[in-house]
Amino acid sequence: MAKFVEVYAKATGRKQNVPESWLDHPVLGRDIRKTPLSEKQQRQAEAALAKANTDDAPAAGERE
Repeated sequence: MAKFVEVYAKATGRKQNVPESWLDHPVLGRDIRKTPLSEKQQRQAEAALAKANTDDAPAAGERE
């Protein structure tokens, strides 16, 4: 069974549990880190998330 570790998302600073093997993976490990953001970086990440419009769905092509 895979061992899970606690990591932080680089974009948001939020904690996640992921398989330990993801840390060394070139794609899956790209946006995670083992240490939290500094206070200043955390405030900036939270401000960026608050500023982003989360009500818009991703573009999936127009349908008629």
